[in-house]
Amino acid sequence: MKLTQKKILSLIKKKVARPMKVAELSRLLGVPETQKREFRNHIKEMAGEGTLIKIRGGRYGLPDEMHLVTGKLHGHPNGFGFVIPDKQHDDVYVNARHMNDAMHQDHVVVRIESEREPGKPAGRIIRILQRNTTHLVGTYETFGKDGWVIPTETKYFHDVFVPGKYRKGAKHGQIVHVEIETFPTRHQPPIGKVAEVLGSSNDPNVEIQSIFRKHGVRQGFPPEILDAARDAEAKDDFSGKRKDFTQLQTFTIDGERAKDFDDAVSLERFEEGYRLGVHIADVSHFVQENSLLDQEALERGTSIYYADGVIPMLPVSLSNEACSLKPDEPRLTLSAIMDFDL
Repeated sequence: MKLTQKKILSLIKKKVARPMKVAELSRLLGVPETQKREFRNHIKEMAGEGTLIKIRGGRYGLPDEMHLVTGKLHGHPNGFGFVIPDKQHDDVYVNARHMNDAMHQDHVVVRIESEREPGKPAGRIIRILQRNTTHLVGTYETFGKDGWVIPTETKYFHDVFVPGKYRKGAKHGQIVHVEIETFPTRHQPPIGKVAEVLGSSNDPNVEIQSIFRKHGVRQGFPPEILDAARDAEAKDDFSGKRKDFTQLQTFTIDGERAKDFDDAVSLERFEEGYRLGVHIADVSHFVQENSLLDQEALERGTSIYYADGVIPMLPVSLSNEACSLKPDEPRLTLSAIMDFDL
């Protein structure tokens, strides 16, 4: 029998009527002796993901049959929250008293205990499957030799305690980026350390930087990526089988402060009509599939433009130079030439 989590889940839904231990499940489902270790590993992984739920006595069962729902917690500034289910189900309201130390964005298991009104279930978080917050941005407040970070995202209703030795010189009222070292429990708040002091709360640049930190935006490039970009730039070779379009009058349409000109157009008129050229910077010449540069670009997804600048998807030596269609400089492109009859 080929063991996959999908197959195991299907068999459990068909054959298992109550929560069981792994050994009981393997016997009931007819798992061969040679596959029992693999089966056990699958069951543990499924429990970690919330596909199955582990209860007292080391027994595993389906969430739906135990009035349990798995999903992501969305907190509210007043301390309550809603669990947004992984599968199709109504959102589950969770009172502040029933949070069980979960934080906004955690992947949790909630037990449905009542309905506030028809179609609006209410429940209690019984397990945290995965903590999804490793860092926060907030305002540092001094408390003796120690301090607290009050998250700027109000859906996080836990303030983070920072021991004095981990304050990194932060002063009262400054905006800081804090890394969470231990998560909240019944007896203590989350504990963290200041990773970076961003600056004064009334500084517009600090506000921008806090947004970047909040969303985990990658700003600088590690040395190996910069080295790879320099090596790729050296491949700026015009001697290959390329058609020369430098004689065309070509335009880019960008803001006056733009530096990364990634596409351009040209237009010629002839007797039968017009010839339109669309010229796009040939990034694939410099960035090979599955290379370090390709993986870095995949992680970033896009260049990020904001009021006073840009965070490029590729290092500046490529984005603003070799892959930018700058005036009066030869560049490699992928060009589409289209004729339009009058």
